Amino acid sequence: MNPSPCAADKLWPRALVIFFACFISAIIAFSTWALRQRVDLVRPDYYEAEIQHQQHLDRASRALASGQPDVLLNAVLHRVEITLPAHPSQLPATQGQAHFYRPDDSRLDRRMALPLQSEGTIAYPAHDLKPGLWKVHLE
Repeated sequence: MNPSPCAADKLWPRALVIFFACFISAIIAFSTWALRQRVDLVRPDYYEAEIQHQQHLDRASRALASGQPDVLLNAVLHRVEITLPAHPSQLPATQGQAHFYRPDDSRLDRRMALPLQSEGTIAYPAHDLKPGLWKVHLE
């Protein structure tokens, strides 16, 4: 005599088919969702940004070769004095830019022209610079 199949023996093949159907449907749904996501790994102007970055590295290496500039706050005369290490005739450019950067408030940031006088010292008035931490970036 053959034993009669119980209800559990008929249920597991259906459960296995339902499980795999749900699993495959979930994989297809996730793949569709992932393919529709926008992923920008690089900037649209990647090559232009690379050239600008290389120019920045070249400027930085030239600056390190000529030495560090001195930035001094003259509280008596209320001005910021920047002394460049190289004589202006040795510098490749006769004009640049000084960026006074305020880390805690970007509205106070200032960009000023960096003209070179004969002795390589530039003085900026400090009347409009609020007290606090300032960083100076020279270009």
